[in-house]
Amino acid sequence: MGNKCRFIFKKERKINRLEYLLNELKLEYKKVNYKDGTTNISFEKQPYMVKHFYEIENVYKLHSDVKNIILQECLVWDGDQKKRLSTSIKLDADIIQYFANSTGRTATIYTDSRIGYKNDNYNVLFSNRRNVTISSTRKDIITEIQSEDGYKYCFTVPSGLLLLRCENDIFVTGNCGIDESKYAFNYAKGGKRPNILGCGIILGKTPILETMKNI
Repeated sequence: MGNKCRFIFKKERKINRLEYLLNELKLEYKKVNYKDGTTNISFEKQPYMVKHFYEIENVYKLHSDVKNIILQECLVWDGDQKKRLSTSIKLDADIIQYFANSTGRTATIYTDSRIGYKNDNYNVLFSNRRNVTISSTRKDIITEIQSEDGYKYCFTVPSGLLLLRCENDIFVTGNCGIDESKYAFNYAKGGKRPNILGCGIILGKTPILETMKNI
């Protein structure tokens, strides 16, 4: 029983898509249509098949072509077929967001705390925008956090840039500090506003996912 994969669908597009994929993989399957309008499709589980994205071996090192295929397929199964994926598994949402941001897209995660449900739902929204604006009218209080061992560290990576996540937002940053006063003065005097990257920091407990390459 544990070696079988079983899917029950009602939507015709999902039934057709699964049959197409199984035929492409040359896997035998059993299809049963029920009176309630649902269709049961079962087949032998293969070693490369996983239930969650986080179970994929070396998931953060996949080739861009593989990432693009996964992004296209996930919208068919758990999305609106256009630009939104929904899942109750936060780690899956994090991985899909990373796939999008590492293949030329932007993606944002919104949490939907559903009344009457045990788990929150996470919506990953995709966009093909290449430019984003960072702005805020809030006066956030920045607090200094002491490191566990008392030392400060500066990351060294091939490109000099890091891809980080903080509070469901992914951003590119680096190790170089910025003199904010000189930057603001130059811009106020009509000088050209340079493209800048902030200091390389990690907020919260989210680890670095992967260094950005070829930027």
